Amino acid sequence: MGVLDDAKDFMKDAGDKVADSAKDLKDKAADVFDDVKDRVSDASDEVKANANVAKAEAEKKATETKNDVKQAAREANE
Repeated sequence: MGVLDDAKDFMKDAGDKVADSAKDLKDKAADVFDDVKDRVSDASDEVKANANVAKAEAEKKATETKNDVKQAAREANE
């Protein structure tokens, strides 16, 4: 029965190699997914930060304009 035992061992080894390869492939896919997810998150954070900067600059400009108008009104009343 040595031939049957050898065939059985061969099939078990082949199955183990397939399982290991599938696990490695799954791990690599998970790593790629995590990397892409991190890049998308970073891009989203950058867009949000740029939007906040633009909002702050617009608010600053609006305040400066309002102050200029008040100053012009004061000077006109003098």
